[in-house]
Amino acid sequence: MLFALFRSAAISLALFFISSSAFASLTTDLQGLVTQLATIRTQIDAIQIPSTTACVDLKSLDTSIKSFTLNVNQVTAAIPSTVTLTTTDLTSLDNLSTLALATATDASYLSGQLRNLDDVATVFEYRTAMSAMLRLSDDIGTMADRILEMADRILVMSTNIGTMADRILVTQRLQNQNIALIQSAMLTTQTNMVALSASLSTIGYNLSLG
Repeated sequence: MLFALFRSAAISLALFFISSSAFASLTTDLQGLVTQLATIRTQIDAIQIPSTTACVDLKSLDTSIKSFTLNVNQVTAAIPSTVTLTTTDLTSLDNLSTLALATATDASYLSGQLRNLDDVATVFEYRTAMSAMLRLSDDIGTMADRILEMADRILVMSTNIGTMADRILVTQRLQNQNIALIQSAMLTTQTNMVALSASLSTIGYNLSLG
C-alpha cells in the first residue's frame, strides 16, 4: 500500500515537472519569437529606397521573414495539450501581433517609395525590386496568419481561461484589429506594385516609339 501511494505521488510529481517545463518552454519560445520579429522590424527600418542595395535588402528581409514563420510553425507544433497561460505569454502574443502590423505597414511604405520613383533609368533598375516587394507582401501575410493560428491554438489549449478571461479578451481584440490592418497594408502594397507595373509598361511602350 505504501509503495503504491509512493509510486502514485512520484508519478504526479513527475507529471507536474513535465507540465511546468512545457509551460516554461512555451513562455521562452514566445519571448524568443518577439525578439526575432523585433530584429526583423529593425531590418526593414534600415532599408532605403532608392538605394543601390535595395533589391538585395528586400530579398534578405524576405528570407528573414520566412525563417521567422518557420519558427512560429515549430512553436505551434510544440504547444502542449494543456497550457496554463500567464500575463507574460499574453503580452508576448500582443507584441507579436503589433510587430507584425508594424512590419506590414513598413513594407507598404517602401512600396510607396518604389511607386513614386520618377527617374526612368531608376524605375527600370527597380523592376526586380517590384517582384521582391510582391513576394515580401505575400510572405508577411503568411507570417501574420501563422501568428494568429498559433495564438488561437494556445488559447484553445489554455486551462485557465476563466481566471484570465478579461486579459484574453484584450489580446483577441488586438489580434483581430491588427490582422484587419495588416490585410489593408498588404492591399496597399499590391496596389502600389500594380501601379508601378503599369508605369513601367507605359514607359517601355513610349521608349519603343522612339
